[in-house]
Amino acid sequence: MIVQCVLLLAAVIFLGEGETSSSNDAPTANSNSSEPATTVSNSNGSETGERAPLPRVIVYSSRLRSFSGHVLEEDSEMIRIRKIDGTEDRFDKSLLITIARLHDVEEPVHAAVLLNDGSRKEGMLELDSFDAVHLRIYNTLHRYPREQVRLVKILPSFEEELAWIRSRLDTDDPKEHLEFCKWLIRQDKLVEARDELNQLIERHQSALAMRELRKVEASLAIREDSEKAGSSEGDEQDEQSPMPPLVTESDVNLIRVYEIDLENPPKMRIPKSTIEALIDQYGASSLIPSDEKSRKAMLDYPPQDILEIMFQLRARNLYNEVEVLTEPDSLKNFRKRIHDNWLLNRCGSRACHGGPPERAGRFRLHQMSRLDDQVRASNLLTLNRLEIDGHRMLDWSEPEKSLLYQYALPRQKATMPHPEVNGWKPIFTPGARTLKRAYQEWVDGMMSHHHKDWPVAYTPWSPPEQVDLPPIPAETPQETR
Repeated sequence: MIVQCVLLLAAVIFLGEGETSSSNDAPTANSNSSEPATTVSNSNGSETGERAPLPRVIVYSSRLRSFSGHVLEEDSEMIRIRKIDGTEDRFDKSLLITIARLHDVEEPVHAAVLLNDGSRKEGMLELDSFDAVHLRIYNTLHRYPREQVRLVKILPSFEEELAWIRSRLDTDDPKEHLEFCKWLIRQDKLVEARDELNQLIERHQSALAMRELRKVEASLAIREDSEKAGSSEGDEQDEQSPMPPLVTESDVNLIRVYEIDLENPPKMRIPKSTIEALIDQYGASSLIPSDEKSRKAMLDYPPQDILEIMFQLRARNLYNEVEVLTEPDSLKNFRKRIHDNWLLNRCGSRACHGGPPERAGRFRLHQMSRLDDQVRASNLLTLNRLEIDGHRMLDWSEPEKSLLYQYALPRQKATMPHPEVNGWKPIFTPGARTLKRAYQEWVDGMMSHHHKDWPVAYTPWSPPEQVDLPPIPAETPQETR
């Protein structure tokens, strides 16, 4: 099944050129442009004052006749463009052969070019203009005149492709899950493959998965020995400046409690003894029934109803007794779409913020051999509590000023660009719109219940000579809990 998923992804990339609209279920390519046009609204719905660029297109009315220009108006039946000579023209889409949509490329992006002779070229797209297409293949720049090009498509990044496949993966099917693990191995994503193989073995006791896991662990051991041999000095510094201990399992559970959406609650359990303590301690409140019969009936209330009463009473002394058995959506999205998808394998790699102090710079993430919820929660607290030069890694009052967001943008797009370091690459490139959208949706979800912090004792790592951290809250500052 996973093989079919990959083949389907390839088909989505090239089928229905020009007029085929992107499905919400598949990684989408970006159609950028070069001329100012309309006012852009930010995530809060207010105008930013910036002008959105007009899409550039080449309209093919026949195989021998085409018109290049900027889109002024378009719907399902018609497209109106301003041609390069300044004149405007309107076209009936049903009479067109195709519409080629051009991409503005601020930094090279992974792309495929389909030529008129039927050949397909894949590399890093550097220019997609009305006159020519420039594609760098293995460090060699290839220049194709526009008349030779049939279609240009920005390809999804590995992180997008991974997220897309994971969203369709049936982990209850051991064969399909094993094929997914093998695909990760072929992509040289050994850490991710190891995590998936461990999950597969835990769930299905697959002998084939065990065999693949032994191979992966052997390869990782060789890689780790090589890294250790080249960074013995860094390891010494690492020991002198160790990472703080991970948060505890009870801390993870408490964070889950605060992140519960009562409209869509996860599975949870509240012991009867906790409900009795709630009645005993807060019995004077109008939220607690006054008669004995109704109070006994409370013992059989659904857990989310009891938790809602706790939130309204702010009975924080009882929150730890709520057992949250599955992840709330906000933490699930952080795990699947942010942390495990790109944060840890890009920002948190051993060569970056998951490595020794001299590589990590001014913040470090926990990079463990096997991911679990304690690692994820500790890294989330790091992002939420760390400030660098007065700027927060996660700024809930102005999300677009968050350093995590700014550092993921191409430098030309960022108001606070990532420092110049070897090997850094932006996350939110034109070909990775779904990653950016996933991040923005996660932030919106977190902010939906006045998110700020959690009452968990944890201080992120910082360089020995620098301590630039906000205080740990004595109690949650969230307004409703």
